[in-house]
Amino acid sequence: MASAGTLAGIDIKESKPTEDKLPAPEKKNATKRSNSFSRRKKKDGTAGGDEPALSGGGTGAEVVLSEPSCKSEMQGDPLQESLQREAEELYQAGEFDEAGEKFYFLAESYNHAGDTAREIGALQNMGACLSKMQQFDKAIQFYQHCLALADVIDNQQKQGEVLESLGWTNYQLGDNERALYWMELACKLYDSIDQQEGRVNAHYFLGKLLAEFGNWQKGIEHMEVSQGLVESDSKTYARVKGDIGFSYVQVGERERGLQMLNETLELAADLKDNVRLIAVHEYLAEAYKVTQEFDEVETHFRHVISIAHEENDSFVEGRTCMDLGGLQFHCKSAFSEAVTSYTRALELAEEIGDEVARGDCLTRIGEVHLAEGCIEEAEADLRKATDVWRTFGDEMSTQLVQRRKVYKVTMCDDIDRVQFFDDHADTYAVLVRTLLASGQPDKSIVGALLAAEEGRAATIRELLAMGPTALPDHAVEDVDVEETSPEIQHAALPLADEELMTLASRIFPDKEGAIVYYMLLDEPVSGAGMQEPNAKRSCVAWVLTSGGTMQSFKTDVSSKDGRSLDELVRDLHIKMAVTAHSQPTRGDPRPDESIQQYREHLAGVGASVPAEGEVDVDLELQALSDMLLLPLVGMLTSGAPICIVAHAELHLVPFCALPLPGGKPLGIAHALSYAPSLTALQLLLEREAAAKQFSSSSVLVVGNPEAALRLELKLPDLPYSAEEAQLVGDCVGAQPEEVLTGAAAKLSSVLEMMHKPLRAIHISAHSCAKWIALAADEQDSPLLQDSAEASSKDEAMLLNDQLHLLWLKAHPTVVLSGSRCAYGEVSEDWMLGLPRTFLITGARSVLASLWDVHDEASCRLMGAFYAALRDNPEIAQAEALRAAMEVVREDGKGKWRHPWYWASFTLTGISKGI
Repeated sequence: MASAGTLAGIDIKESKPTEDKLPAPEKKNATKRSNSFSRRKKKDGTAGGDEPALSGGGTGAEVVLSEPSCKSEMQGDPLQESLQREAEELYQAGEFDEAGEKFYFLAESYNHAGDTAREIGALQNMGACLSKMQQFDKAIQFYQHCLALADVIDNQQKQGEVLESLGWTNYQLGDNERALYWMELACKLYDSIDQQEGRVNAHYFLGKLLAEFGNWQKGIEHMEVSQGLVESDSKTYARVKGDIGFSYVQVGERERGLQMLNETLELAADLKDNVRLIAVHEYLAEAYKVTQEFDEVETHFRHVISIAHEENDSFVEGRTCMDLGGLQFHCKSAFSEAVTSYTRALELAEEIGDEVARGDCLTRIGEVHLAEGCIEEAEADLRKATDVWRTFGDEMSTQLVQRRKVYKVTMCDDIDRVQFFDDHADTYAVLVRTLLASGQPDKSIVGALLAAEEGRAATIRELLAMGPTALPDHAVEDVDVEETSPEIQHAALPLADEELMTLASRIFPDKEGAIVYYMLLDEPVSGAGMQEPNAKRSCVAWVLTSGGTMQSFKTDVSSKDGRSLDELVRDLHIKMAVTAHSQPTRGDPRPDESIQQYREHLAGVGASVPAEGEVDVDLELQALSDMLLLPLVGMLTSGAPICIVAHAELHLVPFCALPLPGGKPLGIAHALSYAPSLTALQLLLEREAAAKQFSSSSVLVVGNPEAALRLELKLPDLPYSAEEAQLVGDCVGAQPEEVLTGAAAKLSSVLEMMHKPLRAIHISAHSCAKWIALAADEQDSPLLQDSAEASSKDEAMLLNDQLHLLWLKAHPTVVLSGSRCAYGEVSEDWMLGLPRTFLITGARSVLASLWDVHDEASCRLMGAFYAALRDNPEIAQAEALRAAMEVVREDGKGKWRHPWYWASFTLTGISKGI
């Protein structure tokens, strides 16, 4: 961290943002800049993506704060002066890695000479090189070291420069809290020393950050400080005034904001400042869009296009043509005009080689053709778009293998690829809608399913097929990986149509089972202006039976009481959280204030909530059943096993608790399992066969660890978790050293055992979606440390980042019987969380929970689950789970009949035995 001292009298210890109680989510924030003019589609369907960023300019070349850059400084001797010039020349030539090495050498030489000021300058330049290479985490480390050095020598100018660099770099990483923190410090520093240029920049950037993150009023206050300091600089004054005007529109002072924007427009025209003209026209377009004055919006878009064309700025022209096309299609139902605008954007994308924008333009054109009823044209455009995304996916797979070999790791996830396919999932959704509308059975049923499958779980299927990467014998700096290398050759293509028809029979060879494949579709309402969230939302499902039949249905997703699918799922989980609050659970207890907010929310929607105990969830479960189950009941064989391929927020639906006609829960009447996609299901079937060939006898059972987290999170002891570990150990024939409980259940011991070939891993502990609390090694235990601040809770937490580096070579079944382990971030690539990670690292099946689980009830459920597997080694795990849930549901005169006790657990995979 920076210094433990102060910056110009500002205590940075007190101001430092607190660390999150939990680790950062697995899904990474994308950096703020993009080399494509395409924007992601908004919920209202307009434009191509984001709100106009408060970037101070519409060209995309101007950002909210100057990017850290290479600074020239006088050096101490001729040799150092020569080295500085060489580094600067390399930097200007774009050779940032080589330039950084020379700057680092300069920093070391100044460190040895005791010249701290020049050492800081060299390290700042090193940080600028890393920023240019988008290695922002490393750049931050250098800047923090610079800050500590500047504090030591009390160089306030350097302190300010570094604080601004830290603000910019954290902003690029998407770490909003820290970006704000560093800029607040910069403002305080510059205010305290009355450094005008620094005050202008720092207050302006902080104001724009606050506005971008939704705190418009506070943002205005800081930008007005900056405005008051630059009245003599007309160009800068116009920039700040325009941003303030747009912010006033956002806080409801519309007339004041529009007046400022129009005054800025006149000033920018007088200055012939086309960058500012573009920015203000974009702001005005957004302001008029809010009031649905779409002709005004179009006028300002056309001004931007004209100016950008005059400036030969294809980036801005292409982006605004996409925005204009979205306006014409979604808000004005002007289909032919929309095609014209999108086609112009497509031409520009092809001219500048912007393949991402090309794919998005093709998607948008296809969507308009679909609305016009031109099915063949729509399909042709959308197929071209999927070809673009497929090419990107292939390149990313090659790059992943290359990164693994360079960094010498056999396994790792590819979150950038996940984000990419999440960003472009709408292409596959529009293609599915197009094929469903074709009216041709081979297209509307089979073809639509194949299109859905290609876009679904594209990264996890690749990782499942790829497995571990063979590493070179020695460390290398770079590795060329051909697309024909073994890892890429084994990458997974989506299943073909003939494979689809036989998959269910291969999954359920002895029973009349079925695969139910869901897809949620958002269908925009053209001409409706600002579309309401979830308007025209529908669900498509395909049912593939082991008898070789395929049927499908499509239905709207809204309940009789008017709640959307999102709202039903939200309210269901809120009710489960309130039910869990007064119970002994295996997880981080939710704060009382959160539970009170939940209660107030439920009261607001008319729900009856008792003071304590179980909250009724029948309304939500019945509504979800009406949407998702009733249309397909006639397609299912009574009592037959079902494998569900869910989608989006359907991953959060406890299908086992949904009532069938007559009231019996689906998960009691049918054995349920889940899969990320059909292709992933096929790969898990292959993994099942590989696990049998390995025939490992070793297991790992963990129960009731003495978690180091307990001191901080006040986690209670779990007596039934310890009992569960013994029950499970007995059922699977575990050796004494394979059952780790209490203080023996250390993170280091668990990870060490996971490197061995195991047929089963069972962990019963406090947990949530992001971590599992284990015991700390003695030297890391808070009980043995003088200061609670010195404890390292990360040393007792099993996290995704640790698991990603493993390869579970014997393909074990993994059971996580703590709280919320099946919860995670919803993605097109399945749920981003612990089960996904275990599958990637080699597991054949994963059993985990959606919400906080009851300690004793979970113990009973797991005991019954493993007893069934012990008594019948060939029983399907899904059937063993079904029987175990029924045991708990009927236990003790119905004391655990509420779904909260038994319906949380979901099984991914189609394994038999243990």
